[in-house]
Amino acid sequence: MFQSEVLFKVSKLQVIDITNTSIQKNDSYITFYIEGNDQSTNYSFQFESFITIEELKKLEIDEEIDFSKYVLDNNVILGIDKKYKTLDFYTMILKRQDEEHYLLNIQFQYKIDIIGAMEISFSYKEEA
Repeated sequence: MFQSEVLFKVSKLQVIDITNTSIQKNDSYITFYIEGNDQSTNYSFQFESFITIEELKKLEIDEEIDFSKYVLDNNVILGIDKKYKTLDFYTMILKRQDEEHYLLNIQFQYKIDIIGAMEISFSYKEEA
């Protein structure tokens, strides 16, 4: 089971209020989905990663990897008021913080006018 905290900024890097965060594990991939809004706009951000929990556990503490290499089909979707766009440019750096915690830093751009950043802190524990 995943637990997470998210900091999401977009446009002029104003903070987005997070309304839904979902990180789900499948046999061969992990799905990330985040929703939030500011005063007038609803946002969503989603992608699937073909890295497994076992591969995450093999990372050394404080080790960083280019997580964008693990994005399924390089397909990262940004939703703005239910209009969905595949991102033109993004970077993702994942760092293992300790035995159970990971930090994923994402920076993205869609065309020239939409930029953003996200920080996803998450942990995973097997369900008993």
